[in-house]
Amino acid sequence: LVKIRNYLDLYYKVLYLIVNIIDRSLSLMKVFINRLALLIATSLIISLKYK
Repeated sequence: LVKIRNYLDLYYKVLYLIVNIIDRSLSLMKVFINRLALLIATSLIISLKYK
């Protein structure tokens, strides 16, 4: 995630929001390893819409 943040030159606040969304999602549902990349990408999109 930090590499993505550096590549896209995002604010650290967006990075923290991405981690927060991922953490909340993982606490509510079971995510298989092959779907984890999808969860990360979705969290990134949601965070960018918020900021």
